[in-house]
Amino acid sequence: MDLTKRFNKQLDKIQVSLIRQFDQAISEIPGVLRLTLGEPDFTTPDHVKEAAKRAIDQNQSYYTGMSGLLTLRQAASDFVREKYQLDYNPENEILVTIGATEALSATLTAILEEGDKVLLPAPAYPGYEPIVNLVGAEIVEIDTTENGFVLTPEMLEKAILSRVTSSRLSFSTIQLIQLVSLIVANSWKPWQTFYVSMRFSLSVTRSTQN
Repeated sequence: MDLTKRFNKQLDKIQVSLIRQFDQAISEIPGVLRLTLGEPDFTTPDHVKEAAKRAIDQNQSYYTGMSGLLTLRQAASDFVREKYQLDYNPENEILVTIGATEALSATLTAILEEGDKVLLPAPAYPGYEPIVNLVGAEIVEIDTTENGFVLTPEMLEKAILSRVTSSRLSFSTIQLIQLVSLIVANSWKPWQTFYVSMRFSLSVTRSTQN
């Protein structure tokens, strides 16, 4: 029995990222400063290693709650408040994952459905595309190379309008511009990647009014 026929067909779209391939190709070259995988150029700090050892000695090796340790969530809340002036309640607005990839996977698989379109400013972190492909959604890249790698409301509006088809929901031009401006104003931060997921199965169109 060929079990490969039971695999998710979307797996055929997923390839090893070019960054990973390049990193493997140059990893054995001595003296190379690798700017590939985003790893720090220093070892784990001693106080972090000591804390990990202490946790092992204290038998802190059991499952936590589904959201992670409250003390860790509180520390995360304090960090983003101090660094980014953002307030998140550690009780119900912070979820601990084992890394950014799990966080992205959990988020995108929760909000995307097959046929959804994801607007992604490019160039972008390569971790988005495999997750989007796996759920059957589609990435629509917004090329920012000629604009200093800055996404503008005009570029976002153009990308949205290019995906619009027939009409069951109708936005006026002014409404659409206001929508785009609001998304950019509230979602675009220099420390996070911005994407917009829109369900075009609803068939949105631009009104001739205004």
